[in-house]
Amino acid sequence: MKYNSLKYGTIYAAIEFTFDADGSECINYLKLHKKKNELAVIESTSFIKVDELLTFIKDTLLPTCIVFNNKNVITKLVSLTSLLGRKNEVIQSVFPNISTDDFFYEVYKGEEKGLVSIARKDYINKVLALFVGTKINIVAFYLGNGIVKNISSYISKETIYTSNSKITFKGEEFLSIEDYKESNEKYDVNGVELSSRNLLAFSAILDSFFNVLTSIEANKETCVKALKEEFVKKRMFSKGLLISLIFLLVLFLINFFFFSHYNTEIQKVESELSLLKDNKNFIEELKVKTEDKAAIINNFNSVLESKISWYVDEISLRVPDNILLKEITFQPLQKSIKKEKEILYEEDVFVIEGEAIDSYEISKWVDDLAKIKWIDDVIVNDLENKTARKNSFTLFITITNEKE
Repeated sequence: MKYNSLKYGTIYAAIEFTFDADGSECINYLKLHKKKNELAVIESTSFIKVDELLTFIKDTLLPTCIVFNNKNVITKLVSLTSLLGRKNEVIQSVFPNISTDDFFYEVYKGEEKGLVSIARKDYINKVLALFVGTKINIVAFYLGNGIVKNISSYISKETIYTSNSKITFKGEEFLSIEDYKESNEKYDVNGVELSSRNLLAFSAILDSFFNVLTSIEANKETCVKALKEEFVKKRMFSKGLLISLIFLLVLFLINFFFFSHYNTEIQKVESELSLLKDNKNFIEELKVKTEDKAAIINNFNSVLESKISWYVDEISLRVPDNILLKEITFQPLQKSIKKEKEILYEEDVFVIEGEAIDSYEISKWVDDLAKIKWIDDVIVNDLENKTARKNSFTLFITITNEKE
């Protein structure tokens, strides 16, 4: 079944103007809800007057179709084979004295027989006018019992009872139709439980909103098209207002998030200023420690004794403001010192340990160091997110014997 939820939504209704067992006019009302790929009955009730129906309806912009099946509609079952090839002229053959300018008609055709229904346009238009400006929005209408042909294939019984008729089918072919005052028959139509008084309304909903079409000849297309276009305009206008309200709400939320973002940035800057102050103090202390340990460094590599301080200074000058250095080691031991064992160390290597707020700053600093000519390689080890605001790291910097 094809449908357009953007145009019509997921809740649909149908009204049948019919008559009860004693011949009095009555109105049957059915409302369905489409959930996923299933239809479910929400409401099923009857009324005596239109005013009662309008008072009962609570939905706004409810797409609704009407089935006219009362004494203002004339229905005949005719043999199409007797028309001798004039199947497209059924109305003129069955009702030769009427003008199609004054009557709406529908012909539900089978291979051998057709069900023909007619009603005066004045009457149909008068009823349609009753719903103008109400919560019920008419989008289509049908005449007589013919629309039940839509669901005849879903019902295993050959005889189907509607609100006022008994119809016999052979497959999807009409065999007979006769008045029937009242029926309490229940039907399971593809999983939907319905009573005989709801069958026509259900069939109309399937045809109007899900395009479950039967072979039909009618002269109501222009009128129905206008009804549907008017409803779609109302629905799109309503949706437009809703979208506008949502847009304003989103705009408000964006402003709120921007304010929160800038507030967070201010806090971040304050943290970076504090880190910068600590970093400067550490660099000053580091220079002092480097000078004190110059003699030890000379023992490991006499070739670089005059350059170590220069390397440390160059590295320190390139430390970003929001990175805090904790320790710098030159030519670290490969293994712990053991008695009578050779002392092994990493030649021409600096090991730097520190912390940063943003791991991105570490990566950027590493990229900058790798561009220095006297640095041969930079490796990041032990990158660890200790807290939401700290990332610890260890750098291994291998130097060459050339300055930049």
